Amino acid sequence: MTSSYEPLSTKLRQDMDTEFLEERRLELEKYCRALLELEVWYQKQKKVNSLPLLTAKFFDFHQYKRVGGVVVDSTRFNM
Repeated sequence: MTSSYEPLSTKLRQDMDTEFLEERRLELEKYCRALLELEVWYQKQKKVNSLPLLTAKFFDFHQYKRVGGVVVDSTRFNM
C-alpha cells in the first residue's frame, strides 16, 4: 500500500514563495550576526580574545580556513 501523502518538507517547499524565503534568510542572517556581535562584545568585556567553543561550533567556524585573506570552506579542498 502506498501513501498518497507527500513528505511535509516537500509540501512546505512547494507552498512557500521564493521571495518570502529570501527575505526570511536575510532576516535570519541579520539575527545571527547580531548574536555573534553581542558575543564578541561580551568576550571583549571579559578581556578574552576567543569565542566559546559552543558559539564557534554553532557557526561552523571550525569548518573554514583563511587562505590569502579569503575565508574558504575547508571541506571543499584538500587542506
